[in-house]
Amino acid sequence: MTKYSIFLILLFFNISAFSQSLNGPESIDYHTASNKYLISNSNNGQIISAENINGIASNLSVLVNGVGTGPHGLEVIGNTVWACSGGSLKAYEINSGSFLGSYNIGASFLNGITHKGNDIFITDFSAKKIYRFDILDQTHHLFTEFPPGSPNINGILYDYLNDKLIVVGWGANAPIWEVSISDSSITNITNTPHNSIDGIAMDSCGNYYISVWGNNAIYQYSNNFTTPLILLTNQNNPADIHFHGGNPGTLAIPNSGNNSVNFLSIVCVGNPLSINEAESIYRIDNDYIILTDIGVKKIYNISGQLVWKGLEQRISKKLFNSGLYIISSKSKFEKIIL
Repeated sequence: MTKYSIFLILLFFNISAFSQSLNGPESIDYHTASNKYLISNSNNGQIISAENINGIASNLSVLVNGVGTGPHGLEVIGNTVWACSGGSLKAYEINSGSFLGSYNIGASFLNGITHKGNDIFITDFSAKKIYRFDILDQTHHLFTEFPPGSPNINGILYDYLNDKLIVVGWGANAPIWEVSISDSSITNITNTPHNSIDGIAMDSCGNYYISVWGNNAIYQYSNNFTTPLILLTNQNNPADIHFHGGNPGTLAIPNSGNNSVNFLSIVCVGNPLSINEAESIYRIDNDYIILTDIGVKKIYNISGQLVWKGLEQRISKKLFNSGLYIISSKSKFEKIIL
């Protein structure tokens, strides 16, 4: 039995009415500023944008044409969407769709993508490698390589709650690995009973979600990867999933097998991120966050974007939307739910 209960509202907003715009949707991400989803059309080299208006996917349009191979994994960072295209990483401005650059990583098949701050981490599916790309100086290097005999590696997630990467595998009894940010070491967390995991996401309570091709289903795991719970069946090659929002939040599921996207609304109950307030670097005082550490403090959202930085020790909660954040200071970092 999982430690944290989850109430699910299954909201199937099948966008088949717009299926002429979808052709092998492989990855999906969310751009907060424009309130748009971005979807990779892996069969025709496009990135599609879509709005979710009152729970209905609307106004689908082509943001980018002619990406080239794929694209596969997408990652939104600020107003830029980064796309995996064959062995290259490509960047586009989200508001205009304009091309910003292409970077030859020298990989075989870039697939999964995530980021921490200014560093992008990308999986090379068949070569079983992870590359690290620096956004600021636009350089890359091999971050880590999985040992011989490992299955192909697929989706990747930066777990901001624990400052580590989580990677899912392909094939029978697909493993889930933890990769250290500090030294790039690889640790096997579990060998699952699943056949071929594609994507991985995490909600605002710290639970994980995986998309499985073997039985076309979505599973939820607690934050220690025990006792999987099947949430959703009858998908069709569910691919690179994405969670956004606070509590409730939305899990977006592209189905590459039937050119559709489903949304799963999730309310997680319980707070696995609670901490001993006596040891905390913050406290909540009515409408303010009181930061007890001196010096520069930074606050990141669940996507790893820096949303506040300063020396102040009293910050209005009105500056932030509801959701999960990470507060970092000179001494430590902590999680906070607003």
